[in-house]
Amino acid sequence: RRHFSAVCVHKAIVHLVSDIKSHAVPTGVYDTLGNKGGIGVSLKIGISSFCFLNAHLAAHQNQMCRRTQEFMRISHEVAKTIGISKKPGSMDSSSDGDTNDSCGDSASAESNEGMMMMVNNADSKESSDSSSTASSTCKACSFGPSGGCVMCSSCRGAKTTIGGRGVTAHPSCTKINPLSTAFDFVFWAGDFNYRINGTRDIIDNLLENNMHRILINNDQLMMLMQYDPLFKGLKEGPITFRPTYKFDKESDTYDTSAKRRIPSWTDRILYKAQTNVGLISYSSAQNIRTSDHRPVYSTFTAKIDFDKCHDYDNIQVPLWSCQVKSEVCVIS
Repeated sequence: RRHFSAVCVHKAIVHLVSDIKSHAVPTGVYDTLGNKGGIGVSLKIGISSFCFLNAHLAAHQNQMCRRTQEFMRISHEVAKTIGISKKPGSMDSSSDGDTNDSCGDSASAESNEGMMMMVNNADSKESSDSSSTASSTCKACSFGPSGGCVMCSSCRGAKTTIGGRGVTAHPSCTKINPLSTAFDFVFWAGDFNYRINGTRDIIDNLLENNMHRILINNDQLMMLMQYDPLFKGLKEGPITFRPTYKFDKESDTYDTSAKRRIPSWTDRILYKAQTNVGLISYSSAQNIRTSDHRPVYSTFTAKIDFDKCHDYDNIQVPLWSCQVKSEVCVIS
């Protein structure tokens, strides 16, 4: 299998596209193999810079820290390698005018208590699934309202205060995500592999009783987006669909194998929050059953800027097509 990304541009705006770049970041065994990793494709439309990323992060319930480290590494490498310098007067990257807030943005104290209950009942069977768990990583790393990792003692001993607000960051993620300053628009999709904390029986019961809010409040990525500065500036549309993993193939039934994987929203789409992007839709294709995942999709609008002194009409397609480049991250 291969990890592949394609960015398609409508012919009506091809003449506006320039500065196409791409970069692949392997995060598999010894950070060398491409069985896990990410691909970034950057370009300009007018003078607005875009970055489209696709990633497949570390699997298993207990590898939350590893996933976050990979997310950080991909972010930094892509920003450093293909980041597009902004021109004076470009869009304000720090503004946030999108009205479609992430479900995780307004978790209450009550929901955090539910989170703690679920974490403390984490399935011990899932903790033994991965043979590559390093002693330095958390077994089920999650963040609580008082700050820091609520599960692992190693993280509690290395807390870093954020902005004097009493919220602490994971020791590996104390810097703000560099993609937000490297590009005007960022869209990041993929199998992030973040899970819902809890046991299989608990999650099944919550699904059967349509207790969607509790599931959301115990989602690992939602927790990180509230407390970890690595995710600052990134947003996600409201999750209104059922967990997208793991299904029996050609079936709507969650994993009935001996491993009984916990249903989770492993497949996600994040985007840079700012006034010039609008979320139209965010959902999953539940009728596509060829995989043990259900694909997710999203639609956005983007307001782009132009250089008024530039004659875009005289740009020839052959000049644009010479910039096309392909990056492939091999999945073993």
